[in-house]
Amino acid sequence: MAVQQQGKGFGFLFEMGCGKTLTAIAVAGAGYQMGKVKRVLIVAPTSVCAVWPKEFQEYAAFSYTIRTMLGSKAQRLKELSDLADINRGTFYLHYNDIFDMVEKLEGELFVEFNAILDRNLKDGSPLHSPQSTLLDIFTFLERHRELAKAMIGPHGDLAFVNRLKALVEERLWHLLEPELPSPESGYGCAFIVSGCIGIIELWLGRSDSRSPEEMAGICARLFQGGYLPQ
Repeated sequence: MAVQQQGKGFGFLFEMGCGKTLTAIAVAGAGYQMGKVKRVLIVAPTSVCAVWPKEFQEYAAFSYTIRTMLGSKAQRLKELSDLADINRGTFYLHYNDIFDMVEKLEGELFVEFNAILDRNLKDGSPLHSPQSTLLDIFTFLERHRELAKAMIGPHGDLAFVNRLKALVEERLWHLLEPELPSPESGYGCAFIVSGCIGIIELWLGRSDSRSPEEMAGICARLFQGGYLPQ
């Protein structure tokens, strides 16, 4: 069995047909019986989702509950909400349902993110230190890494990403408009914001991520060399 360990994760590097699913079920079961694992989320292509319940039924030598979540985002969230019967009373002390939970978490992120923009991108102030602004942003994302990854990643919430981009573009527009001839300021905003979102998505998805300080330096060099006024 080939296992590659890196940080807190690992991978089963098997050839096709050599038993990755069976091994994953066995490892999950052993972890559950040892008290190390409470829940497992399996993310798989739609074409093979039906395989997992069948494999669990055939090979799992431990008690389990399995649910396949397919369909639209709303349908998958409903399935997840129905599955969360444990601690449901506590959950509903804070949220009406899982949609309310997501909305409130997004709202909390935006309040904190907006405070960062207020400190760094005030109307009428010069864009004098992009690296310090980027450091604040990457430190914020590191602090909320798992939630940010869920919202901004490949299977994240597009509405959340678009709202984030619109918020930053609005601030940058007022700062870049005096520095760049119109309509270049609009292209400059789009270039900076879309590029930054792409870098953030890549950074969040990597297990060997660089530090916020390193990422702020990388982005500052890229943007200052490309579009930001010197």
